[in-house]
Amino acid sequence: MTKRTSSSAIETSTLWEDAGYDCDHCGGRILRRTDRETGLRDRSCFQCEQCSCQWTLERRPLRVGKTPACRAAQRGRAYAAETAQPPYVRWLLIALGVVVLFALLRFGGGVGLRAALPLVLLAGLVLVVRYYSRRL
Repeated sequence: MTKRTSSSAIETSTLWEDAGYDCDHCGGRILRRTDRETGLRDRSCFQCEQCSCQWTLERRPLRVGKTPACRAAQRGRAYAAETAQPPYVRWLLIALGVVVLFALLRFGGGVGLRAALPLVLLAGLVLVVRYYSRRL
């Protein structure tokens, strides 16, 4: 099915094709949506026919539907992605921080630590902001 809209020289159309999947939280049919607009590249995504959730072609969520089942499924996916990170990464970063702190105290004394502390705090703040901006 195709929906066409035209105004002056710009034409838009949406092509819907059955993707062969069912939504894992509402059971609706998943369609591959391709939006075409004059002068722009085609944009494709997957969209549930029933709850309107959208995913990229790589299966990452684009838009979460309004039903409680949609929000619960998204929370479950976010938790699974968060726990899928290897646990040794956190310990490796902590160990690296301890080594850097020890080196500053040993070779730079209190003056080196006093100069580096604002940089360490700024780097930590940047990492926290970056981490939470990716999660949204």
